[in-house]
Amino acid sequence: MNRLKNRKGFSLVELLIVIAIIGIIATIAIPILLGARRNAIREKARNSLRSLVSAQQAYYAANGEYAADEGTLAAGNYVDAQTGSGALGPEITIGTTGAGPVFTAFCTTLDTNIPDYTATETGEIVEIP
Repeated sequence: MNRLKNRKGFSLVELLIVIAIIGIIATIAIPILLGARRNAIREKARNSLRSLVSAQQAYYAANGEYAADEGTLAAGNYVDAQTGSGALGPEITIGTTGAGPVFTAFCTTLDTNIPDYTATETGEIVEIP
């Protein structure tokens, strides 16, 4: 009897119950967190594309034509160096091509569950399925 009273720690059943509860919580929480992450990446892509469109419009106002690429916009301080490099972190690639009175800006993501986007000189952002 003394051996049972002096025993410290958890029984195997108690540990299995705790592991089962953690598994249930993870099953519920992980999809929610992944969805929130995708929404954040999607909004970052759209906002970055809006910034690139604004930079192209400012470049056009100053030079009478759109910039040929995002590097030209960065050299003229219309966008920051990160946007000018075309890489917005590991998930998003952004860029633009322009010639005279027209340009196309694009934003692609590595996640296949997040759509790519494109925009033109009108400023309208279009989702590419």
